Amino acid sequence: MIHPNTAASPLVIALEGPCYAGKTTLAAALARTLCATVAPDYAAVAPLPPFPPHGHGDVRAALCHFLGLERHRAAYARAAARPIVLCDRSPLTLISYEIGMAALGVPHDPALAVAMFSAALDDGTILAPDAYLYLTVTPPMAAARRAARGPVADHLSDLRVQRAINAADRFYLDQIHPSRRLVLDGATPLPKLVTQATAFIADLQQHRPPGRIPGWHTLLPTTTSPVAAIPAEVR
Repeated sequence: MIHPNTAASPLVIALEGPCYAGKTTLAAALARTLCATVAPDYAAVAPLPPFPPHGHGDVRAALCHFLGLERHRAAYARAAARPIVLCDRSPLTLISYEIGMAALGVPHDPALAVAMFSAALDDGTILAPDAYLYLTVTPPMAAARRAARGPVADHLSDLRVQRAINAADRFYLDQIHPSRRLVLDGATPLPKLVTQATAFIADLQQHRPPGRIPGWHTLLPTTTSPVAAIPAEVR
C-alpha cells in the first residue's frame, strides 16, 4: 500500500528506463524541487561486477553484490528521514537485466534475482517501490547522449539486450495500475518533466490509490512473459 507521507514511512518512487533516458538527471532535479532523498544508481555506489559471468556462481555473486547495494541504499534513505525517496533504478532493473542476458546466451538467472529481492522486500531490508516513473528514449537520442556523456558497457548497448530488457520492463509496467506508474518521454525538456513528475507524485501523496504493486515473480518465464515473447533470433 502507499505509505503515509512521513519520514518514518517515505513514499518510494522508482525511476526506471533505458540507459541515457535521463533518470539520474530527473532524480536530481526532483530532489531539488521536493523534500526528497535520492538513492543513487548502483554504479554510483560501487563498481559493477565483471562481465561476462563464467558460470552460475558468478551470477549469484553479482546478485549478492547488488542486493548488498540495495540494502545500503535503503539504509541511506531511511537515515536521511525525508518523506520521499527517489530510487535511481530499482530491483526491476536487476531482474530485467537477468532476462536480457538470455539474449546473449551468457549465464543468467532471473528466478534467483526475483527470489533474492523478494525475500529482502519481505524482511524489510530493502525499499518497496510505491510507484514507478519510467523514462523512454529513442535510439537517436540515446546515441547522441552516449556521444556526449561517454559509453556504458558494450553488452548494455547490444540491441538484442536492449529489446529484451525493454520488453521485460514494459511487461511489468503494464501490470501496474495507472495511478502508480507514469511513462515519460526522456526527450522532453527537463522543466516539463519535473512538472509532470511532481504532479504525479503529489497525486500519489494526496489520494493514495488502492491496490498493490505486483510482485516481481510476474516477470518469470511463462507463455505470456517477456522471455517467451523474445523472438528466437533475438534470444
